Amino acid sequence: MVRVCRENKVKLTVGTNQRFWFEHEWAKKLIEDGVIGEVKFGRSSLYETWHLYQDDVAYSDYRLKPEGAASATLFDQGSHRVDLLRWLMGSEAKRVVGVAKRVATSEEICPLDDLSWVAIDFDNGSQGIVTTDKFSPVVSNITEIYGTEGMMFMSSEATNPFQSLPLAIYTAKDYTWENLPEIIKKYRYPTDFWVTDLITKPLPKRWISITPPREWSFTRMMRHFLTYFVEDKEPLVTGEDGARVMEILCGVFKSMQTSAWVDLPLKEEVFPPYYKK
Repeated sequence: MVRVCRENKVKLTVGTNQRFWFEHEWAKKLIEDGVIGEVKFGRSSLYETWHLYQDDVAYSDYRLKPEGAASATLFDQGSHRVDLLRWLMGSEAKRVVGVAKRVATSEEICPLDDLSWVAIDFDNGSQGIVTTDKFSPVVSNITEIYGTEGMMFMSSEATNPFQSLPLAIYTAKDYTWENLPEIIKKYRYPTDFWVTDLITKPLPKRWISITPPREWSFTRMMRHFLTYFVEDKEPLVTGEDGARVMEILCGVFKSMQTSAWVDLPLKEEVFPPYYKK
């Protein structure tokens, strides 16, 4: 698909909408600005029951058809989380290892994987973990990014007592009110008195809770693609991005065959066991 679109000058994007939640967009900006130092580790997860999406949102039973879907939770949720993580980490995957298998779902419902974990070794030396499932009764999700001078937590799909904010930042860097990044400054509410942050140098270090505007990532994603199509620019998410994500995910099935890390790019085409060409 990527090759044919390039040859025919056709715009190609992939609907990995996680990049278009404001919390993730702002986190990417803060990472690029060096707020948490050099990124070393990231983790992203998404757990949800089969029925939440399939019964209430989906227009077809495609996800339940093994010969076409090929994989369930790894391809469905994992694709979004892998793309988000590689984007936030700012690096491509060098090798991958993981597991995707059915542990809780009746085979009559779907024989495909309902649990997955993926470990990624990135080119820049950082590490990543992606985990998903399709049997948790309520949605749970978190993305964590750890750097040499701080960390950040993000939640886009749901909240719970331990994930009550869309974005939280902790930086160990020395900032004053004058050079504090604007995104953080807008949400750094005083803990004792409003003037404290203006006169204390450097600013006291603490978690900053951030709640971006609630705007649907799908709407922002489509608006972005249409705008870049009209302006003849490269979209944020390219066909190459989609191909690289799928290579990582297929690398998981290869690693299950070899019980070892798999180097990327893959040297052969890898097909999940249930997929029919």
